[in-house]
Amino acid sequence: MLLEDKLTIMKDGKEVECEVVFDFTCNENGKNYVAFTDHSTDEDGNENIYVKSYDPFADNIEMEDIVTDAEWNMVSEVVNSIKNGEV
Repeated sequence: MLLEDKLTIMKDGKEVECEVVFDFTCNENGKNYVAFTDHSTDEDGNENIYVKSYDPFADNIEMEDIVTDAEWNMVSEVVNSIKNGEV
């Protein structure tokens, strides 16, 4: 893994330390992604997992939002496969 085990994000104007769950590269678009959690839960009690893209070779790694529906669909499939133990 090219990232640390933890990362800090801004959430609601506050710095929040998050745990990196996994990272992966999409062969179709060549982008790298990191999935992480702040250990918060949704209304059903499921742990929230967030995913952002990043450049692992940049001097200062910056997380970028996923903006297209196609990219969200791909990321959702990967996250669900890992959550279900399919990978």
